[in-house]
Amino acid sequence: METIRLPPHLGDRAECARLNVRLREGSIALDFQEVVSADSGALAALLAGITVDTIPDGIDIDGIPSALEGQVELVLRANAAAPPVRKPKKKKAAPKGAPAAAIWKAPSDPPPPSVRPVAADSPPPSRRVGAPVALAKDIPSPAKLRVELEEKVLAELLGPAEGEHEEIDFRRLRPRDRYLLGLLAPGRTRVKREEIDTLDGATTKNADDDGDDETGLSSDTLFPSSIGLSFSVPLGTKLRVHARWGRYWRGPSDSTTTETGQPKTVWKREPMGGTLEPFEASPGPLGPFIPDSTQPAVLVKGIVNHVPGKGNGLVVVSLFLVNTQDEPDENRDEAWLFQPDLSVEGEEGTAPFVGRSFGSDTLPRDEDRAVSMLYRDRVEFAVGHGASVSCVVSEDDPRHATRLATRTVPRHEVAQQEARRPKAEGDPTTPAVDENLTGLELDMKALAEADDLRPKLAPLLFAYEA
Repeated sequence: METIRLPPHLGDRAECARLNVRLREGSIALDFQEVVSADSGALAALLAGITVDTIPDGIDIDGIPSALEGQVELVLRANAAAPPVRKPKKKKAAPKGAPAAAIWKAPSDPPPPSVRPVAADSPPPSRRVGAPVALAKDIPSPAKLRVELEEKVLAELLGPAEGEHEEIDFRRLRPRDRYLLGLLAPGRTRVKREEIDTLDGATTKNADDDGDDETGLSSDTLFPSSIGLSFSVPLGTKLRVHARWGRYWRGPSDSTTTETGQPKTVWKREPMGGTLEPFEASPGPLGPFIPDSTQPAVLVKGIVNHVPGKGNGLVVVSLFLVNTQDEPDENRDEAWLFQPDLSVEGEEGTAPFVGRSFGSDTLPRDEDRAVSMLYRDRVEFAVGHGASVSCVVSEDDPRHATRLATRTVPRHEVAQQEARRPKAEGDPTTPAVDENLTGLELDMKALAEADDLRPKLAPLLFAYEA
């Protein structure tokens, strides 16, 4: 059996994978005595398919340096999906005439001559316990984890999970079965009552309710075939509309083949859509426009109306992306639209979309009017139809937006809240530091033992009045 002496650093995954094949065949033995560090990916490739119960004769467990023990143990545990149980191995005799591999068994033992000396200023290798320290730098931050989780959830529910030109290679899985959100059916497509899912909790019925006990819809219903949004802009504003969606069709795969070597027949995604010519927002109907000439039955329609009861020169624009295709008898999903998106913007450098807020004179209570004043810059730019709406607010004026777009899955970022606190020595001046709270006592024990609570809690009143 040939003995392979491994280098001081294991970093070549491809070479480690090749050694793994020969190791599991029993044609080589590995000498770890010079290894001082290893990339997690390279070590995983070297030990692929090996567990603590199936360690081949080519690996001497006692010959693994202490600096690698933790990483090796972690890989073996992952391969076995079970707690490690080290199985003693009978040492093989070295081939006749071959020098015996020197082993440094413990840090307290002097290193044998065959071990390369370590520089005096190099830190001693630490014994690995638990998760490898080398992997700590690869652990993402909580914020990055949240973003990645959101992206993966959206990819699974909305798609496309494998990119703009993905292929769905499941024999009985249609695109409609693969994705649950963001589907626009061909016009006049009906969903039968028995095909509509109902919630188990919907079976609870109050004694005062009338009607039959059956849950869900009482008849067939139409599946949504359009999405859109409505917004306000000044009369005569030039607008540019973008429409995008995905089309899936049955065809030969570009990457997978059958057992006979022929391309598999799969569902292939094709990005569709386009940008319409700019138009002015003037009262009257809009369109129909064809964003993509290869699917002329997918249209953008709309209407422009004056804002009722106001002479401020604003108009309300409603735009819709509509699927008017006919559903074929075979491969019906080819006529459905997936991941639809409709966006609109003004001329470059402008913020034409006007936010809508309620006037304080229409609110019934003083508190409502005060809240309206406090949140006067939190306005509503658009209303979605069959979808939510996202907006890009102008940096110069929070009451105007530069771009609006439909969004199948609503998203809202909740700002972090920080309670105000008394100013302490060395505190920077921030909105969370309030000098009016100086002297405030919040310790429950101190308050319970106090003879007079007023001076200890009075700063709360001063800060609230301020």
